[in-house]
Amino acid sequence: MGFFGGSAELIAPLRMGIQYQLLSEDLRPGFETLGRGLLSFQKTIRVPAKNKKDLERILDAVIYDNPNICYFNPTEFNIVTMGPFFAISFDYIYDRKKAAEVMKAVDDKAEYIISQFIMGDMSDYDKCVAIHDYMTENIHYNFSAMSVSFVHEAFTVEGALLKHQAVCNGISKAVTLLLNKLSIPCTTVQGRSAIGENDLEHAWNLVRIDDDYYHIDVTWDLQEVNRFSNRSHMYMNLDDESMLNNHSWDIELYPTCNSIKENFYVKQKRYFRTMRSFELYCQRFLKANLTYMDVRFEDILEIPDDGGRYIAEILQKQAAFVGKGFRLNFLFNANSYVFQAELQYQ
Repeated sequence: MGFFGGSAELIAPLRMGIQYQLLSEDLRPGFETLGRGLLSFQKTIRVPAKNKKDLERILDAVIYDNPNICYFNPTEFNIVTMGPFFAISFDYIYDRKKAAEVMKAVDDKAEYIISQFIMGDMSDYDKCVAIHDYMTENIHYNFSAMSVSFVHEAFTVEGALLKHQAVCNGISKAVTLLLNKLSIPCTTVQGRSAIGENDLEHAWNLVRIDDDYYHIDVTWDLQEVNRFSNRSHMYMNLDDESMLNNHSWDIELYPTCNSIKENFYVKQKRYFRTMRSFELYCQRFLKANLTYMDVRFEDILEIPDDGGRYIAEILQKQAAFVGKGFRLNFLFNANSYVFQAELQYQ
């Protein structure tokens, strides 16, 4: 087989999505060459690139625009410089037949999910929420994968959709695959996240709704990560400012997210800019005997970082005002200004 493998049959079409659009014009030929090489199972692919940094940028773009390419180890490859080209050799984990079977199984599962959870009259926002909720209810974080050097499935759509266990990279790729099938532009953001005093590598999604971009971090909304017993939407359609509270990324590589119009709490009318509006919401909530509260506050409000006790006291006062009694379990995220609570009425 030649370097370019032009006559080799591709086992799936090459998708040119957000990552391809973000590449400079001089890197796009490398994207197409590398993508087609991977899809035709070339052992060595000669990619036009100026330097290794550009080559890595091209490889990341191919992977995140085409999350169904899940049959090679993206952390293990050899590079040889050949003038204006780089010859890059990959270690394919599956042979061509097995890869095609896995890709078909992934595609079938994605189509099944869409058929079960997506209705024809849904807006793009509703579709994003439906996919987010499917993932948080059906995917578990693969903590064991972090204790060894590399567990292939945990970083792929195969692990997320077929095995129901993955790490952030596999989870974000699955979200990309599902939303792209719904014609909603989506990709993975490579960055870092702050957990306590630790700054760790992390991946999440960037989605475009209408003409605006938003962050979605399904991993941080998983129950075993979020540490709350009910469904969380804390990281559903965030702007850059909110995301930067505990995430970081190369902002020059990705579109700016400066709108909160499609943020979950804004859309659900549970985003409060004054404490008085929250008090009135509490009264309606309690009179309706609702049991799960999930709200977000404008970050300019002066809310003490006391684990949520300040907000819980406001809720208790409103309960006394409407004549309700309950036991309360609550959580407050001081970075995102999100308050979540479960009530047991007495």
